[in-house]
Amino acid sequence: MLNSLRDGGPEVRFAAVTPLGSLAANRDYAARSAVREALLHAARLDPDEKVAEQAASALFWMGVDGAAFFNLLENDPAPEVRSRAARVMNRHYLS
Repeated sequence: MLNSLRDGGPEVRFAAVTPLGSLAANRDYAARSAVREALLHAARLDPDEKVAEQAASALFWMGVDGAAFFNLLENDPAPEVRSRAARVMNRHYLS
């Protein structure tokens, strides 16, 4: 799945984010660090906005790495990354 996130087409990358986020949210998952890094990379640099937003969402809403998400929100040098993080943070899920 990591290869799909890195090398697949936009639809494949988008589809890979949620299952990878579920894996990375598990602190005991052996490859957690690699998945977390791939999601962070996608949140910052994926050329498809939907994929980048989905990856940022996984960092924040799925609990993959809240600190990394807030670093994107507050400190990323790219304004489009900070803006994306702000949009993701404003999502409200109905319960």
